[in-house]
Amino acid sequence: MSSITFKIDDKKKMLLEETAKSLNVSVDELMNEALDNYMKEKEERFQAARAYVRERYLELYKRLA
Repeated sequence: MSSITFKIDDKKKMLLEETAKSLNVSVDELMNEALDNYMKEKEERFQAARAYVRERYLELYKRLA
């Protein structure tokens, strides 16, 4: 497993620590889960957009036929 280091302001750090503590997980676990959720949602949004575009193209081709 790799590590990434980045800078955040103190307020965000405190909020992350408080959230992690309230969920009884480490900040690393919280961030890893948040990133996983973000990536999954991003993929789901892409798939939905792709399905919508495909549907619209099919409708267009039917009208043009």
